[in-house]
Amino acid sequence: MSLPDDENHRETGGRIPIARPSEADRDKAGLERAKHRSSGLRQSAEETMEKTRQSDSADQATLGPDGEDLPEAGRRRSG
Repeated sequence: MSLPDDENHRETGGRIPIARPSEADRDKAGLERAKHRSSGLRQSAEETMEKTRQSDSADQATLGPDGEDLPEAGRRRSG
């Protein structure tokens, strides 16, 4: 039984070469990881903005037309 006598076999010294990802594949994988990270950050930022909007709306409900705090939340002063 003889070993194959091709160029690849000679370059590796008879060892089986380990497949390694190309630079393009590594770049693509890096971009995919970055997309996943940024989408998670975007979702977190959107949730924070929504909470802020809700909080601001609640604050507005306790203010009178001139921006003063109302004695009771949501009620306007009479007279």
